[in-house]
Amino acid sequence: MHPRFAFSGLFGLALIASLALKLPGNVDIAVAEPNVVPRDVASLLEQRGFQVRQNTSDYDLLWVEGNIGEECRVLIAPIAPQGWHQALVTGMAEGNQLFYFFEGQMYSEQPILRTRAHYYWRKLNRYLGLSAPDRPVLAAIATPNCESLPLNDLAMLTDR
Repeated sequence: MHPRFAFSGLFGLALIASLALKLPGNVDIAVAEPNVVPRDVASLLEQRGFQVRQNTSDYDLLWVEGNIGEECRVLIAPIAPQGWHQALVTGMAEGNQLFYFFEGQMYSEQPILRTRAHYYWRKLNRYLGLSAPDRPVLAAIATPNCESLPLNDLAMLTDR
């Protein structure tokens, strides 16, 4: 068999598979589940004695704000696993503590390779009609003297 024909056959199969994923009946499997993380974060902070409110910023992030008196303020939001919000969050955190949470771990910087790989792995699974666990990425900005943050519990919210 000539390599050109083999390549053409493989290309044709890939084209057919790609088009099959775009049929009207397959549209629903590509839609992500609604995100309940902000509600879970708010509940966790309330359990720890924080005064909680939710804010939608101009940057399309849903921030959960928690305060304990004047000395401790924290902002927590689910962010894009592709790293799109990293510069924004870093700029907002200037002079404050910054934490990222993913798969039950805490990081000082967003582990973009890991979060992006999981995002595309999950997306591929949805296209194939399979399920993969949703592992949200959280960013938390806290004032420097805020010592009562439930860091381990926040990390556990990302490892379901």
